[in-house]
Amino acid sequence: MKRIVFLLAVGLAFAACNQQLPDGAQLLKILNDENLSLVVFNGDSISRHASQRVDDLMRLMTTEPERLRGALVADKKVGYAAASLIACSGVREVHTNYVTRPAKKILEQAGVKLVAASEGDIIFNHDSTGRCPMDSTLNGITTAEQGLEILKTKFYNK
Repeated sequence: MKRIVFLLAVGLAFAACNQQLPDGAQLLKILNDENLSLVVFNGDSISRHASQRVDDLMRLMTTEPERLRGALVADKKVGYAAASLIACSGVREVHTNYVTRPAKKILEQAGVKLVAASEGDIIFNHDSTGRCPMDSTLNGITTAEQGLEILKTKFYNK
Protein backbone atom coordinates (compact mmCIF):
# COMPACT_ATOMS: atom_id res chain seq x y z
CA MET A 1 0.00 0.00 0.00
CA LYS A 2 2.83 2.43 0.85
CA ARG A 3 4.40 1.73 -2.53
CA ILE A 4 1.14 2.53 -4.37
CA VAL A 5 0.78 5.81 -2.47
CA PHE A 6 4.42 6.66 -3.20
CA LEU A 7 4.03 5.91 -6.92
CA LEU A 8 0.84 7.94 -7.08
CA ALA A 9 2.57 10.90 -5.38
CA VAL A 10 5.53 10.66 -7.77
CA GLY A 11 3.16 10.52 -10.75
CA LEU A 12 1.23 13.59 -9.57
CA ALA A 13 4.44 15.51 -8.94
CA PHE A 14 5.72 14.61 -12.40
CA ALA A 15 2.44 15.71 -14.01
CA ALA A 16 2.54 19.02 -12.13
CA CYS A 17 6.10 19.70 -13.31
CA ASN A 18 5.16 19.02 -16.92
CA GLN A 19 2.16 21.35 -17.10
CA GLN A 20 2.43 23.72 -19.99
CA LEU A 21 2.56 27.35 -18.92
CA PRO A 22 0.00 29.66 -20.52
CA ASP A 23 1.15 31.99 -23.27
CA GLY A 24 -0.11 35.45 -24.12
CA ALA A 25 -2.57 34.20 -26.72
CA GLN A 26 -4.16 31.90 -24.15
CA LEU A 27 -4.43 34.74 -21.64
CA LEU A 28 -6.03 36.98 -24.27
CA LYS A 29 -8.52 34.20 -25.05
CA ILE A 30 -9.42 33.94 -21.35
CA LEU A 31 -9.82 37.72 -21.21
CA ASN A 32 -12.13 37.83 -24.22
CA ASP A 33 -14.10 34.65 -23.45
CA GLU A 34 -14.80 35.72 -19.87
CA ASN A 35 -15.36 39.41 -20.73
CA LEU A 36 -12.57 40.57 -18.42
CA SER A 37 -10.44 43.70 -18.53
CA LEU A 38 -7.16 42.21 -17.29
CA VAL A 39 -5.59 38.77 -16.85
CA VAL A 40 -2.25 38.36 -15.07
CA PHE A 41 0.01 35.31 -15.08
CA ASN A 42 3.00 35.31 -12.79
CA GLY A 43 4.72 32.31 -11.33
CA ASP A 44 2.17 29.56 -11.25
CA SER A 45 -1.17 31.32 -11.03
CA ILE A 46 -3.54 33.30 -13.19
CA SER A 47 -5.62 36.13 -11.75
CA ARG A 48 -8.68 37.54 -13.48
CA HIS A 49 -9.88 41.13 -13.16
CA ALA A 50 -12.95 42.97 -14.46
CA SER A 51 -12.84 46.55 -13.13
CA GLN A 52 -13.38 49.57 -15.35
CA ARG A 53 -10.51 51.77 -16.52
CA VAL A 54 -7.11 50.79 -15.12
CA ASP A 55 -8.34 50.32 -11.55
CA ASP A 56 -7.10 46.73 -11.26
CA LEU A 57 -3.65 47.62 -12.56
CA MET A 58 -3.38 50.50 -10.08
CA ARG A 59 -4.63 48.33 -7.20
CA LEU A 60 -2.20 45.52 -8.01
CA MET A 61 0.65 47.96 -8.42
CA THR A 62 0.04 49.51 -5.00
CA THR A 63 -1.03 46.46 -2.96
CA GLU A 64 0.59 43.49 -4.72
CA PRO A 65 3.51 44.82 -6.79
CA GLU A 66 5.16 41.39 -6.87
CA ARG A 67 2.12 40.09 -8.78
CA LEU A 68 2.97 42.34 -11.73
CA ARG A 69 6.77 42.28 -11.59
CA GLY A 70 7.94 40.03 -14.43
CA ALA A 71 4.35 39.06 -15.30
CA LEU A 72 2.70 38.17 -18.56
CA VAL A 73 -0.57 40.09 -18.89
CA ALA A 74 -3.52 40.38 -21.22
CA ASP A 75 -5.31 43.73 -21.22
CA LYS A 76 -8.41 44.56 -23.26
CA LYS A 77 -7.17 47.99 -24.45
CA VAL A 78 -3.85 49.70 -23.81
CA GLY A 79 -3.67 53.48 -23.95
CA TYR A 80 -1.44 55.96 -22.14
CA ALA A 81 -2.80 55.04 -18.69
CA ALA A 82 -2.44 51.26 -18.96
CA ALA A 83 0.95 51.57 -20.70
CA SER A 84 2.25 53.82 -17.91
CA LEU A 85 1.16 51.40 -15.19
CA ILE A 86 2.37 48.33 -17.07
CA ALA A 87 5.77 49.88 -17.74
CA CYS A 88 6.27 51.18 -14.19
CA SER A 89 5.19 47.92 -12.57
CA GLY A 90 7.79 45.76 -14.29
CA VAL A 91 5.45 43.66 -16.45
CA ARG A 92 7.59 41.82 -19.02
CA GLU A 93 5.00 41.13 -21.72
CA VAL A 94 1.51 42.36 -22.61
CA HIS A 95 -1.02 41.00 -25.10
CA THR A 96 -3.96 43.17 -26.07
CA ASN A 97 -6.83 43.50 -28.48
CA TYR A 98 -5.95 47.15 -29.13
CA VAL A 99 -3.07 49.53 -28.39
CA THR A 100 -2.68 53.20 -29.18
CA ARG A 101 0.46 54.21 -31.03
CA PRO A 102 1.58 56.55 -28.21
CA ALA A 103 1.10 53.73 -25.66
CA LYS A 104 3.14 51.43 -27.88
CA LYS A 105 6.03 53.92 -27.69
CA ILE A 106 5.80 54.05 -23.89
CA LEU A 107 5.98 50.24 -23.70
CA GLU A 108 8.86 50.05 -26.17
CA GLN A 109 10.80 52.62 -24.14
CA ALA A 110 10.36 50.48 -21.04
CA GLY A 111 11.38 47.27 -22.82
CA VAL A 112 7.97 45.63 -22.41
CA LYS A 113 7.20 43.10 -25.13
CA LEU A 114 3.90 43.95 -26.82
CA VAL A 115 1.61 41.82 -28.97
CA ALA A 116 -1.46 43.68 -30.20
CA ALA A 117 -4.27 42.54 -32.48
CA SER A 118 -4.77 46.12 -33.71
CA GLU A 119 -3.57 49.63 -33.11
CA GLY A 120 -4.86 53.13 -33.51
CA ASP A 121 -4.49 56.68 -32.29
CA ILE A 122 -6.92 56.95 -29.36
CA ILE A 123 -8.98 55.08 -26.79
CA PHE A 124 -12.63 56.14 -26.79
CA ASN A 125 -14.70 56.78 -23.69
CA HIS A 126 -17.35 54.25 -22.59
CA ASP A 127 -20.13 55.65 -24.77
CA SER A 128 -17.81 56.23 -27.76
CA THR A 129 -18.61 59.94 -27.94
CA GLY A 130 -15.08 61.16 -27.36
CA ARG A 131 -11.66 60.34 -26.07
CA CYS A 132 -11.06 58.43 -22.84
CA PRO A 133 -10.64 60.98 -20.01
CA MET A 134 -7.51 59.30 -18.67
CA ASP A 135 -5.82 59.25 -22.06
CA SER A 136 -6.87 62.87 -22.66
CA THR A 137 -5.25 63.87 -19.37
CA LEU A 138 -2.06 61.97 -20.22
CA ASN A 139 -1.92 63.18 -23.82
CA GLY A 140 1.62 64.14 -24.73
CA ILE A 141 3.51 62.42 -21.92
CA THR A 142 6.85 61.00 -23.01
CA THR A 143 7.62 58.60 -20.15
CA ALA A 144 5.71 56.05 -18.14
CA GLU A 145 6.80 57.75 -14.93
CA GLN A 146 5.13 61.01 -16.01
CA GLY A 147 1.92 59.09 -16.67
CA LEU A 148 2.05 57.33 -13.32
CA GLU A 149 2.45 60.57 -11.38
CA ILE A 150 -0.46 62.21 -13.20
CA LEU A 151 -2.68 59.15 -12.65
CA LYS A 152 -1.87 59.09 -8.95
CA THR A 153 -2.65 62.75 -8.39
CA LYS A 154 -5.62 63.30 -10.72
CA PHE A 155 -7.44 59.98 -10.58
CA TYR A 156 -6.28 58.01 -7.53
CA ASN A 157 -5.52 60.75 -4.96
CA LYS A 158 -2.18 59.31 -3.90
